[in-house]
Amino acid sequence: MRKSAWPFWGVTVILLATLAAFAPAVQANFLNLDDYRYLTAVRPFDAARITYIFTHYFEGYHPLTLVSLGLTFRLAGFDPWMHHAVNILLHLVNTVLVYLLATRLLRDRVAATVTCAVFGLHPIHVEAVAWVTSRKDLLYACFYLAGLLSYISAVTHGGRARHARTILCFLLACLSKGMAVSFPLALLAVDVALQRPITWRTLVLEKLPYWAGALGLGWLSIRAQQASGYVPNLADAGNGLTRASRALACLWLYAAHFFQVPAITAFHPFPAAAELRRESMGGGALLLCGVAFVAWARRRRPPAAFACMFFFAGIVLVLQVIPVADFIVADRYAYVSSIGLCALVGLGVARLCLVPRRRAIALGLAAAYSLTLALGTHAYAHAWRNSDSLWSHVLARHPDAVFPLNMRGCARNDLGRYADAIADFDRAAALNPAYVRTYLNRGFAREKLGDQDGALADYERVCRLDPANALGHNNRGLALLHAGQRQAAHAAFDEAIRLAPHNPQAHLFFGNRAETCLAEGDAPGAIADATAAIARFPRHFRAYLTRAVAHWTLGETTAAAADLSQARAIDPYDPQVAALGQAWGLELR
Repeated sequence: MRKSAWPFWGVTVILLATLAAFAPAVQANFLNLDDYRYLTAVRPFDAARITYIFTHYFEGYHPLTLVSLGLTFRLAGFDPWMHHAVNILLHLVNTVLVYLLATRLLRDRVAATVTCAVFGLHPIHVEAVAWVTSRKDLLYACFYLAGLLSYISAVTHGGRARHARTILCFLLACLSKGMAVSFPLALLAVDVALQRPITWRTLVLEKLPYWAGALGLGWLSIRAQQASGYVPNLADAGNGLTRASRALACLWLYAAHFFQVPAITAFHPFPAAAELRRESMGGGALLLCGVAFVAWARRRRPPAAFACMFFFAGIVLVLQVIPVADFIVADRYAYVSSIGLCALVGLGVARLCLVPRRRAIALGLAAAYSLTLALGTHAYAHAWRNSDSLWSHVLARHPDAVFPLNMRGCARNDLGRYADAIADFDRAAALNPAYVRTYLNRGFAREKLGDQDGALADYERVCRLDPANALGHNNRGLALLHAGQRQAAHAAFDEAIRLAPHNPQAHLFFGNRAETCLAEGDAPGAIADATAAIARFPRHFRAYLTRAVAHWTLGETTAAAADLSQARAIDPYDPQVAALGQAWGLELR
């Protein structure tokens, strides 16, 4: 094989292996994490929706990701295969970009190839690829890496157009996910690899647009997270020592999970205090060794110094200095930063290859390691085929984790396995009696099994534990309505609407109160609430049906026929619509 043909064939083999390793993800379903909420947020995907996406927060601020999901939804709707296929395609593109970046910075063909293979095949990236909602990690990585390549070209060859292209890539990455604000730190790592002098000019003046953009977009990202309720009060974050200990533990875990493939799973709960102390000590040692190594290698081994700096730069923003979730680390957060660890592996193999007698052994070990990663990825990707299998995989490692128990219970509710779901909710409630969502979901399962008293007890417990929980009041109202307690149900729906009139689920609150008004003989009230429900969700079948009956009760035949026709347009096969149309003698459009 000609030497010049090696990069093409080497990268081609890596891409085919990566495609085979992640292939099970194409057959996966949507997950009960955030997938349906994200896809619902981009419907209908038109000019008005795109404007809304760029001018409003949704689970943070990542409008380009939502536009990307909207485009895929326009093509495939709720059929998951294309959404997964786009994620895999983005991962393949990123794998090529990693090869190009490694080629320019590591200055060794073997190191670049191994870096590319480890990045493409590593199981730590399954979460980012197999979870549709994690499109944001893949998309921001694509622009992030393209920006780094553009920056290398700009500082090597000069030209305002190249610098402008770099800034554009940085902005697009930030609009895909807020984590991209680490870009200026990554540029410093690139400067070290290129052996550029670290001066006031290169550190501050030259990168002023990036520092300014990082501050501005970082502030916007924090505001968006606050608006979504993900940033707790600083008082809840602990003192400085607690925050530092937690951050060091996170640093250790991100590095450890990269090298300990069996530890990879979709949820990593906060460890017990003794274990957290051990991990923070490991993180402290890792940080000190990393700083010492970078100081030593900056002049002697610039590519190795770059690899360490890049890992720290990419992960520093998610070290839980302020805890923002129930988990201590998330594998998807390491999607970009892991490139530094991949590069260290590549440089290690290349170093061994410098000794002719060890070259064959080193390449054989690299091939075996890559194969092990590919098999691990293929097996782990199967766990992401649906919500039940995913949370079962997590619970096999963390059987006492409350969040996965609750999520698996929700998945089993969706499958109609209500008894199994209740078993999960019971265990979650025993482990954490204050975990409100458990009672909310268990109440639903009990309703489905006909245990109305048990369901009402669960919903009342939700309202006691969290009086501001609008969905809890709504569900309590439904349980009361089924028990024939109309006045109490009406009051519960009143409270739900008072607490959250603009909640994404508020159409349910208004719709349920409309049915209560109708049952109480208040037809005008039913019409007003049904209209409010329809205004919030134009395809609200039950609201059209309720309003039709209310109009008919008031003798408004034309309005009743119009609403009944709308209900039939939403669900042409509902027997209640046909029965009402026949009973009223109406010809529905």
